[in-house]
Amino acid sequence: MILTCNFKYIDVNYKVQIPSPLEEIKLHPDYKIYVKRDDLIHPFVSGNKYRKLKFNIIEAQKSNYNEIISFGGAFSNHLHALSFICHQNHIPLRLFIRGEKVENPTIKFIKEMGAKLHFIDRNTYTKRNDLIFLNDLQNQFSGSFIIPEGGTNSFALLGMAELVNEIQSSLGNEKIHYCASFGSGGTSIGMLKYVTSHDKVHIFPALKFPNIESGFNEIRNSFNVEQSNFCLHGAYHFGGFARYNDVLITFINKFKELYHIQLDPLYTGKLFYGVIDLLNKGYFPIGDQIVIVHTGGLQGISGFNERFGNLLK
Repeated sequence: MILTCNFKYIDVNYKVQIPSPLEEIKLHPDYKIYVKRDDLIHPFVSGNKYRKLKFNIIEAQKSNYNEIISFGGAFSNHLHALSFICHQNHIPLRLFIRGEKVENPTIKFIKEMGAKLHFIDRNTYTKRNDLIFLNDLQNQFSGSFIIPEGGTNSFALLGMAELVNEIQSSLGNEKIHYCASFGSGGTSIGMLKYVTSHDKVHIFPALKFPNIESGFNEIRNSFNVEQSNFCLHGAYHFGGFARYNDVLITFINKFKELYHIQLDPLYTGKLFYGVIDLLNKGYFPIGDQIVIVHTGGLQGISGFNERFGNLLK
């Protein structure tokens, strides 16, 4: 599928797989398990970044903003995808990067896409969602459209509605267990908003929260999502965001060897590890359908290997 002219933020030389494949995978003999292959949507704008940025970009174009502003770390999947989108549409992009100035494959790509980069200290970065800080930015850069870190806002949730609709149209009305990673919250919150009441969303945080339930509910309430058919699985963060150990690396490499699906060490590796652990413990009711959402994020592997050695095959 080629994107049509009313939504042309991706280079027409690349095909976009929408709906993305829903691939059945034999992870356990007692369950029917599918992987929603959003990692295959597009080579540069894949996974939940496509879903979350689609309606943000449509809004920015429709309202004729002068430029887009956003935030992220030096290895951010969000900034990587956003920079490509803006480059393709000739939209000026200004990015505020957490921490000291660095060079890595992600930053190099973002620069090649023409974005203006501002490296800011970590204390200042904590203000990225503060209304006074954001108002100051809008005053300084008038006519800018600000997309939050990770792309999580009300426009992002619309993209998750499309994801859920694709899955439901394939699997019908039988109960579905949706399994997704949790970072900034847009993917899991959006899915929770749009799944049916008899479905359940299983959320696997990639971050180590002091109180995961409180943190998740704060985000959920900020979007007025009242649905409570979810379960938090906070034991699979491997020490916190961007933390890993030999067990996780071995799992990711073995999973790729067995199933020919690449996982990343920040989000999807931890997600799939957690789901398989729960399957082996008999956590899910036999007979129910399980969908694991592959949210992409594979661009960060080259930077990970550059930083830590070629750990991932």
